[in-house]
Amino acid sequence: MTGSQVIIPRQDKDEKKEPRLFFSRKCGLILLYGILYAAAAFLLLYNLSDRLLWGDEAETALLGRNILEFGIPLVDDGKNVLTQYPEPWEANDAGVWTWNTWLSYYVAALSLGVFGQTTFAARFPFAAIGLLAVILMRKAARDLYDDEETAFVATLLLAFSVPFLLHARQCRYFSMLALGTIWLIIGYNRLVFMREKKYGLHVAVALAFLFYSSFISFVGGAAGVGLHSLVQMKNRRETLREVFPFFALAGALIAPWVLYSGLLGKRGSVEFGGVADTLLYYIQRMNFHIFPVILLLLPPISLIARRVPVKRWLPGDKTGLLLFVIGGHFAVLSVFPFVYFRYLITVMPALFLLEARMLRRYVPARAARYFLVFLLAATNIPGIISLYPIRGDRRISLPLAEFVAGITSDYEDAFEDVVGFLQDNAYESESLALTDPGYPFIFYTGMKVIDARYPRSYEKVWEANWVLSDNAVGVIDYGPASFLTLPASHADMYRANLLEVRDTPLGASRPDPDLHRHLTADAMKPLIVYRRMEESAR
Repeated sequence: MTGSQVIIPRQDKDEKKEPRLFFSRKCGLILLYGILYAAAAFLLLYNLSDRLLWGDEAETALLGRNILEFGIPLVDDGKNVLTQYPEPWEANDAGVWTWNTWLSYYVAALSLGVFGQTTFAARFPFAAIGLLAVILMRKAARDLYDDEETAFVATLLLAFSVPFLLHARQCRYFSMLALGTIWLIIGYNRLVFMREKKYGLHVAVALAFLFYSSFISFVGGAAGVGLHSLVQMKNRRETLREVFPFFALAGALIAPWVLYSGLLGKRGSVEFGGVADTLLYYIQRMNFHIFPVILLLLPPISLIARRVPVKRWLPGDKTGLLLFVIGGHFAVLSVFPFVYFRYLITVMPALFLLEARMLRRYVPARAARYFLVFLLAATNIPGIISLYPIRGDRRISLPLAEFVAGITSDYEDAFEDVVGFLQDNAYESESLALTDPGYPFIFYTGMKVIDARYPRSYEKVWEANWVLSDNAVGVIDYGPASFLTLPASHADMYRANLLEVRDTPLGASRPDPDLHRHLTADAMKPLIVYRRMEESAR
């Protein structure tokens, strides 16, 4: 190679010959991956419609519905205005949603248009994208390491990851983040390390895909590969000529949205206070659910025990790429004002690739490796052991088994109880007041929903045809403000209907693995549905 070479990666193979997994023949691997992909399809697609959409999912579905009607994600459909705030800050002056980028809403719209406006239709495309991410995970690992065992373990860890499964089964953009990161890693690796220039287009489009899925994920991904380009490459001038034109292309692809939405002018997008606390939060959540930090002991242990030659002890350049992707994303998350587990979905594929690589490289004994893979995929033991003193109320469990029990059981919650009552007794032309934006009620009943949390709605609450004493669908405990009590001045205008509903914890359908509840609550609680008598009699 000439002096213009971009980079000469260190060899990152473990054996001289193609490593064996369980089968030496190609048909064995085909069978093995076929079983794995079939299991992933079951975990991602089975019983998608059993659990009704919760608030954030219904928001995506409703914006998709508005796209079908108006062509763009308007927040006002003529009956309801989609906003979680006193005023619709999520929209621009034209009433077009600009709080998030739009790709997930158009994905939802396409599915709703094809399959009908159902729970299954809302969730199916995102679960299917999750399955595609699992399938492409093998290609990412094979391209990086040319090692079938590493590829299989990385794919298995993603396919059996309960946090990934929970998020991918949502009518939300989450599975798109995992797919975008895998796509970016494949494209960047082939562009930089394998010198295939056509994959520069993949880098640009993958970055744009991440941006139009969630702009924060784009920033993290761009920071990771951008810094890797600057730090790792031997020839800076060659770097500018070979790599950064594709970064510029990605910038051109996202520029229309940035200009239209006024993204750069929005306030509150960066917050430097509390960086340490934010990083600690994400590291803890990563440890318990994705990458147990105890695995970081494997390299020094292998060196001390002399089980791995010193020349193979240091990470190769391609592992360095994963570290940059992970580090760039964590750096961005540390200054992002919103702190949620879901933002780790973007970096999850890189963490699983690193996890699989570390097991392959630093645990020479095959039986020990496979046992560790079992512990990581089926239990939470490694995470609990890693940070045992700060485990909180977490106990040793089998998350994957609990997840399977959940998707193979009929799930009921308070919202399903209430929406069933309204579907039987209310009209679509009527109105419903509750202390929540009520997006799921809009999706399933078509009623006009009045959010009683804000002054703009106070006078309208007791003009509604129906009023819920408890919102039954919220994820935030507002204390006494969560409840509506019939005022004495309206006592003769409403009739109270006492329902017995499931005592479902707040946020039980959220994909956060520490909040999600897999099974129906056993306990019941009372909930009053007030009905305006002179207008709502049926």
